[in-house]
Amino acid sequence: MIRQRYSPTVAKHFRVVSLFCVVLLMLEPCVVGLSPVLAESGKPALAEQFFAKGLGYYWAQDMPQHYDEAFVWLSKAAEYGHPRAQSILADMYNNGLGIPIDYREGWNFTQASARQGDLYGQFLLGKAFYKGLGVEKDLEKGTKILSQILNALEREAGLGDAHTQFSLAWIYDTLSSATKDYRKARYWYEKAAVHGYAVAQSTLGLMFGRGEGVRKNSKAEIVWYRRAAEQGYPIGQYNLALALREEGDLKSQFRLYRLAANRNYGPAQAQLGWMYEKGKGRPINLEKAVSLYRKAAGQDHRWAQYRLGHLFQYGTGVEQDYQAAMKWYRVAADRVYKKAIAKVGYFYEKGKGVPKDYTKAKEWYIKGARLGNGYSQERLGKFYMRGWAGEKDVENALEWFKKASRNGRERAYYEIGMIHEEQQKYSQAIRWYLLSAIKGYTFGLKRAVYLMVLYPVISFRT
Repeated sequence: MIRQRYSPTVAKHFRVVSLFCVVLLMLEPCVVGLSPVLAESGKPALAEQFFAKGLGYYWAQDMPQHYDEAFVWLSKAAEYGHPRAQSILADMYNNGLGIPIDYREGWNFTQASARQGDLYGQFLLGKAFYKGLGVEKDLEKGTKILSQILNALEREAGLGDAHTQFSLAWIYDTLSSATKDYRKARYWYEKAAVHGYAVAQSTLGLMFGRGEGVRKNSKAEIVWYRRAAEQGYPIGQYNLALALREEGDLKSQFRLYRLAANRNYGPAQAQLGWMYEKGKGRPINLEKAVSLYRKAAGQDHRWAQYRLGHLFQYGTGVEQDYQAAMKWYRVAADRVYKKAIAKVGYFYEKGKGVPKDYTKAKEWYIKGARLGNGYSQERLGKFYMRGWAGEKDVENALEWFKKASRNGRERAYYEIGMIHEEQQKYSQAIRWYLLSAIKGYTFGLKRAVYLMVLYPVISFRT
């Protein structure tokens, strides 16, 4: 059952307590100035009062700007060293709850809370290392921290704390096969979601969308996304927008992406940039598209970095600049974005923004090909076929062309035909040329017809 909404009487009580705390704050300097000992002894009590006030607002979903008010009071409690207030603030910064996403600030509060032994703070510490949130990614260190607190989380989650319930679910959902258990993850996500924790609500929606630990259910998926989105959770808003794609409601998608983008959520900024670039639900506005891509790229969003490279390559919305294009492609490639890796190879092959260098081009194509990028596989096949940056290797070329063809590269079929033609295997060459034509490479048909006309003459001569 979803908990009861706050009544007007309870809301009035919150306002009275708020006024009391403000007066207490105003009087505090006068009181604590009389005695340092008294000042120190009074801090824990004040911290608990501020924390209780902030927590009340934090869970008061039906009160306007409840996260905004929660942030004010939790910040005061955190200043007085309250560990759970610090960990909840870290979570608010990490997830954009009432404030723009800021992983660095989240990391600062995470450390402060974890140092005091707060269990939720320790979870956030492990998660930060595991995902690289505000700190350099370290899977081994993150996994170790999370594994060490698993038993403690199970005990505290059973007491009804939504944050530790989510923490436990996340570990079961995310860590290696040794602890992965989607059914347990779903159970604890649901507990936290029913309590009103927006992050758990959105994640539960993901589980229904993917069919992990529960039967796939698009309606339940949207219900949970919507509950999270209505609380102003940017990732919930983003996930809801993605789920609404099938309905073709561009207006709602645009609104949700914009709300999430305003909370500094990189993926939403990138999607909003795409809508402006392509005129989806709004007139084309390349200036806004570039601005949004830059914001998302600044948060290491690989696709946004790739799109910036594309815009600079073709001079769309910006002045054409191959060096700037190469810079952004390289940034995305270093983060293992396959299309960007292929572009870096292409720029070295053609000498765009960098000196032409077949050796470097081949190195990048090898990286992309091994990751399964069809274009890289096709170009690598061409390099082996022509002996660019190394000896000619027809067998290797044929292997990579076949992999590229399976990845939907229609020209790769044509290139296989070329190899067979060079080997005077004309019937096989015609077959591959026709396949390339069927796949959409029109020049393959011309070559097939050309060979079919010549083939009887060639066969007669041989």
